[in-house]
Amino acid sequence: MDVANDAVAVVSLYTNSHLDEDWNPLRPSLIAAELGVPCTVHPLGSWASGTNGLAEEFLVMDREFLPRLLDDTCSPYELTLIDVPADVTAEQLDELALVLGTTGVDEPLLSHLGGSRVWFSGHDDCYVLLETRDPGCRARSWRGC
Repeated sequence: MDVANDAVAVVSLYTNSHLDEDWNPLRPSLIAAELGVPCTVHPLGSWASGTNGLAEEFLVMDREFLPRLLDDTCSPYELTLIDVPADVTAEQLDELALVLGTTGVDEPLLSHLGGSRVWFSGHDDCYVLLETRDPGCRARSWRGC
């Protein structure tokens, strides 16, 4: 994440580490609140409901707080995040959701987003997708990125 902008949007976060009273995963905003992670919540609304890869809300935070959100108490089975400008607007986040919801899994994503430099999506230990604009990152192993 060293090549990323100063802020990140957590697009989806699903974990069995933080559950409600009915054993359903908590929304990312509730996990962040429980862990004391300062962030802005951007609700997507019903138009994004059921769209593959989108949760019902985005969390936008300074990237320095990402380790606190993903601390030892959290074991995500799905995590998607993208870096964004620190002053990202609600309109830009809606546009991000639209791009994420309409771009195919085999298509580059960052070419549709002007200021973002890193996009990460991982599910369990089944797959990891990483796209970056940083040429040095491509030359290193994925662990180095």
